[in-house]
Amino acid sequence: MKLVIVIASCFLLLACEYQEIPSNTSLEISPLCEFRASDCLKKTTNNEVEVVLHLSQPDAPSEVPFRFDLTTSQLVENVTMRLEGRDMFMGVIPVKLTPIDDTSFSGELLYGSCSSGYMVWNAIVTFDYLGKSHQLVFAILADNPI
Repeated sequence: MKLVIVIASCFLLLACEYQEIPSNTSLEISPLCEFRASDCLKKTTNNEVEVVLHLSQPDAPSEVPFRFDLTTSQLVENVTMRLEGRDMFMGVIPVKLTPIDDTSFSGELLYGSCSSGYMVWNAIVTFDYLGKSHQLVFAILADNPI
């Protein structure tokens, strides 16, 4: 069993490669969330909806599952979340959201590590509000020592 874990970890480390971000991408380069200082707040372009991401472990450890909470200021529909490497291609990791109430969700994050020592994951949250689709990006520094 330990051998399988070691081999899987090696593949995760080898999968880490620089990702060229196309100029026509619709994702913004979001500033890093400072989870040690506070939860991370993002707003839709027109400030209609605020979304707050809270991590149970502010250092956002790699290869260790940890809980998160997602809260919206308004009742939204079709909420989804996924993780993608911001600067390096690490694949797309879907995140299962569990509704707590009409505006709160929780779940668990788990992602691999990168041998570069600096890995930023984008937590991309999409939802519909008043018939319009919105997308917010939360930049998470993995293994944040600060």
